[in-house]
Amino acid sequence: MQTGIVEAVSTKQVNTRFGEKTAYSVKIEGQWYGNGFKSPDVEKGQTVQFEYKMQGNYKNITSIVPTGGAPTPSRGAASTGSWPIPKDSARDRSIIRQNCVGNAIKLLELSKAKDVDSATVIATARDLEAYCTGDLDAAESSAFDDIVAGSAD
Repeated sequence: MQTGIVEAVSTKQVNTRFGEKTAYSVKIEGQWYGNGFKSPDVEKGQTVQFEYKMQGNYKNITSIVPTGGAPTPSRGAASTGSWPIPKDSARDRSIIRQNCVGNAIKLLELSKAKDVDSATVIATARDLEAYCTGDLDAAESSAFDDIVAGSAD
């Protein structure tokens, strides 16, 4: 078992016989390691214990576990994120939508749904997006505020 600090986590969309999937790689102490299609569940700055095996010229992780402690904060400005995600935040929304479409496809594959077309995938992705961005929470809060305001009349 080796120990090191995660310097980066990278994703890449790859085409497989089962469709497009996300492949993960982790940079630890200056060296890149593949993690296949499974998210490593580690963050930049975390200390991890890991094992890998060589497959041809590639180092592929067989086990990776955070060893405790929070990730080291990055230098620079603190996050100025907001919740729910603003609708005018095109970059954030684009990333979220890409993720939701991929997860909608996975969800529909796992559910073995029949007659799945692009409209079904998009509808499912939109549901996931509304949940992930906080749009559902904002809508529920707004509806609650309207009910409360109406009862005050």
